[in-house]
Amino acid sequence: MNTYTIINEGNPIIPYTLQVDLDVNATAEYTETVAYPVSGTELNSFFAGYVANVENTFKTHLDFTTVDTDLNATFDLTLIGVSDDDSTKNLYTLNYSFEVNGAVATFEKECQSSSEGEELEAFFNIKVAEVEYDFYQARPAWTKTA
Repeated sequence: MNTYTIINEGNPIIPYTLQVDLDVNATAEYTETVAYPVSGTELNSFFAGYVANVENTFKTHLDFTTVDTDLNATFDLTLIGVSDDDSTKNLYTLNYSFEVNGAVATFEKECQSSSEGEELEAFFNIKVAEVEYDFYQARPAWTKTA
């Protein structure tokens, strides 16, 4: 569940700084065109490492304050031809995906309101939803799963 904490308050139109803890549960799906000089076992080994590294980078270098360390990426390669730039390399379509489960990303959100009570609570919930929307808009390959 996404949550917020009020960090400061002022008055009569009160400025607030919300600390938004966003629960992130998503599937990330990417497609790349890649050129590589070998095939077979070495090719699969290389891309297994590459995809694991991409997944680890996303999970440990984004805005997460709690990280999902379970590496679960899957990938498939499709040979599409020979590279135009280097005829010693085959050209592949690389499709890969991974799950992000239980990570928490923390953001601050500045806002102002003169509301009180339930109306103020609803206002804050809208601001939390805006943070979540912005998070996924910045990551178009990610689909929220929960």
